[in-house]
Amino acid sequence: MAEFKIDVCRYEELIIDHESYFDDLMILSDGSIAPWPRKEEHSLSEADLQMLLDLKPKIIIIGTGWHQKLTVTNELRDSLKAKYQIDLIACHTSSAVGLLNQRFGDGIVAAFHLSC
Repeated sequence: MAEFKIDVCRYEELIIDHESYFDDLMILSDGSIAPWPRKEEHSLSEADLQMLLDLKPKIIIIGTGWHQKLTVTNELRDSLKAKYQIDLIACHTSSAVGLLNQRFGDGIVAAFHLSC
């Protein structure tokens, strides 16, 4: 398993391995980074998570932004659990970064909304 850590987390920026990222992104199970486009900026849908779902993770961690504007519904959580047996954890982006840094590996992936 690749070693992975987000070094710095601040409003509109993550620093990973000395490289700054300013746009919303996903962390895949191997530690690689991918852009995270969504249909609607502040509303999360299953389609927005398709790349992560294809990896068959056990847990998806979502950083909902600095003012937690990204909405994650209970219906989406329940649907992912029923259809894919995936737990969805959504919290403030800085908390989500801390959680990923503690638990990376073993079927955990993440996506981060870096602004509001």
